[in-house]
Amino acid sequence: LGAIALPNVALAADSEWDWRFTTYIWASDITVDFGDREADVSFSDIMDARDASLLFRLEGQGERWGMFTDVIYLDLGDDRRLDNASVDTDLKTSIIDVAAVYSPDEQRWDGLEGFAGIRYMSADFSADVDPDNAALPNRELELDKSFTDFLIGARYIMPLSDLWSVAFRADASFGDSDGSWSASVNTTRKIGRGALILGYRYFELELQPRESTFDMSMYGPQIAYAFRW
Repeated sequence: LGAIALPNVALAADSEWDWRFTTYIWASDITVDFGDREADVSFSDIMDARDASLLFRLEGQGERWGMFTDVIYLDLGDDRRLDNASVDTDLKTSIIDVAAVYSPDEQRWDGLEGFAGIRYMSADFSADVDPDNAALPNRELELDKSFTDFLIGARYIMPLSDLWSVAFRADASFGDSDGSWSASVNTTRKIGRGALILGYRYFELELQPRESTFDMSMYGPQIAYAFRW
């Protein structure tokens, strides 16, 4: 909210590149499945579970080529009761995309764009399951791994008017992990030198350290404000 309240100032107007810095809130549900132990932990109310978060995107566009970096950092903790046990879970995850962008259209921020780069992912997950039955042992699930994948994807920006546009994006990564993919749709409304963005995003990744399988899905609406210069 403070970012939206800042004055819109034209910076580096004579630059050969156009830049956007976007801060956003992703009202995402998160589902974590640690498959080797048959334990599922869902964060149905992420606002109650969040300890810290950082989400932003920086992108620049020249005549044909551009670049972007997208950063998601979440630090979550949750205590919850099940039918016959209590579960204490903690999750710290980082997802960082860095990519080069190619746009065949002469108009910037318009039409089809392709991009390729790297996706760095880290997950520090722990779950302590304490059964109500004292005769049953506690179960502890742990994962602390990082992965670097090759990232490829595309985005299509369709203008609706001078002020409104809609963007569709899809990407996938592969390499150290068992793969990840995401898809999103966003509607943008220009406001002076800035823009208000509303949309929906789905992200899924599968990590496989040794013989374990760790799946995480993030999905939900997002609201963002982009500074343009």
